[in-house]
Amino acid sequence: AKGINVAEAQKRIAELTKQQQEQNELAKQYYKQAVSIDPNNFDANFNLGVTFFNEGANILQEINQMDMAQYNKLGKEVEGRACGRFKQSQSYFRKAKSIRDDDSVLNETLENVNTQLKKFEESKVVCVE
Repeated sequence: AKGINVAEAQKRIAELTKQQQEQNELAKQYYKQAVSIDPNNFDANFNLGVTFFNEGANILQEINQMDMAQYNKLGKEVEGRACGRFKQSQSYFRKAKSIRDDDSVLNETLENVNTQLKKFEESKVVCVE
């Protein structure tokens, strides 16, 4: 911890996180534009699925960092947002699969999404899209 300014490091992390979020939003806009031009664009559909999947995974990390009091207060709402992102990713992954059925990464990822959505359903989480 010698020579590390914690406040500066936290500020830098916040700046980088904001930049990353802005870049992710731009990527989503471009992928959506590509899909609107060519609905059968495998790469755009797959990458939109990945973008929403990653957002859902990041939201799940928020949940994992909650203590029990926070979870009891906010957990179901946050889970609903995560579920919504996974549901959005599922539709893009399904479209990509309809275009190219033999992609093993896509098939594995879609299986993971379906498993996660089944867990939400079993927990009676309402997806918020």
